[in-house]
Amino acid sequence: MKEVDFDHLVGLIYESALDPGSWHKTMCELARQMDADLFHLLGWNNKEQEVTLGVVSAPWMDDARVQHSHYYGAINPQRERVSQSGQDRMIARRPYFDGTAISKSEFDQDVRLPHGMRYVLSACLLRTDTTDIVLGLMRRPERGHFSPQQETYLERLIPHFNRSLRLMEQTQAATHSGEWATVGQDAASFGVIAVNKASQLLYCNRNGEALLKAAEMLRLQNGAVICASDAQEKIFAEALDITARTGHPANLLLLNHARSDERYSVTLIPLPKRGEFALTGEPDGVLCLVVPLDHRRMATAGQLMQLFGLSAAEARLARALAAGETLESYASESDLKLPTVKSQLRAVFEKTGTDRQAALVRLIAGIPAVREPD
Repeated sequence: MKEVDFDHLVGLIYESALDPGSWHKTMCELARQMDADLFHLLGWNNKEQEVTLGVVSAPWMDDARVQHSHYYGAINPQRERVSQSGQDRMIARRPYFDGTAISKSEFDQDVRLPHGMRYVLSACLLRTDTTDIVLGLMRRPERGHFSPQQETYLERLIPHFNRSLRLMEQTQAATHSGEWATVGQDAASFGVIAVNKASQLLYCNRNGEALLKAAEMLRLQNGAVICASDAQEKIFAEALDITARTGHPANLLLLNHARSDERYSVTLIPLPKRGEFALTGEPDGVLCLVVPLDHRRMATAGQLMQLFGLSAAEARLARALAAGETLESYASESDLKLPTVKSQLRAVFEKTGTDRQAALVRLIAGIPAVREPD
């Protein structure tokens, strides 16, 4: 085994932590260096009794992986050795897959031997409270046993696999957190726009993108976020600069350039820093939270019906009052008698736990407005 090959493989192992899709490439290189015919990298959830990670070298092994989840996982003799061994340990060498050992194993008889696999070298790479991740390398009978040198080589790699798999777990958790945060921002009724200290756009959620595309209040110019109104641009630019330099939040009232009756509350807060050891070139910047004041989205009728058990008619009335309509105007526009509307309002008060229109409006205004997909 050459050290240059070892170093190359270690690099691939850590790259796979950041790009799990490259584990197959990494395992192919390991199999090549170890003269193995087949390989698997399997994660097994002990509580759910199912495979959670499956990287295999041959198409038929995908079917075996499914079988492993539904039946063989519980009887796989290798899993018993995993439970008896420690993490970062070799758990299967030559004696486990010779002669009588194989003849007594239903898993080996049904899964390994029909595909010509006789010799297996495997190791427990990671163990958590719920999951074991096991690596396996397999050979056909004519290839012979794995050598002691190859076993030692794999043992040198096991700590690197362990660190990489832990890093992958942490990275995936952070990625999922970011994805969930993005979904939450897109569902919110306000725009989220991030810029660097030169006002260059770094990020925006769906509502922020719509604001910039409309170009009626904020717009993009050569990649920079500026006010659509020349009269307000100086105020906006100065506020961005002060927040980026001092870290102090700022609040602005900006107008829609095309429709002056539409106003927006813009809150500027500094982008969080990553600390003393941040990557060189990490941008100083500002997060802009943009909220429409005069045409704010409110909870849908469907939300009010689900939250408080309102009828469709009651939900429509509640939304109309939250939008500023009077009982009289709503009754007239809906072609309803005023006593009927007042009766609906009493039902709304009872179901929402409010007793006045002002309290009802505050309640509805505090509910995040989430549109159902078309």
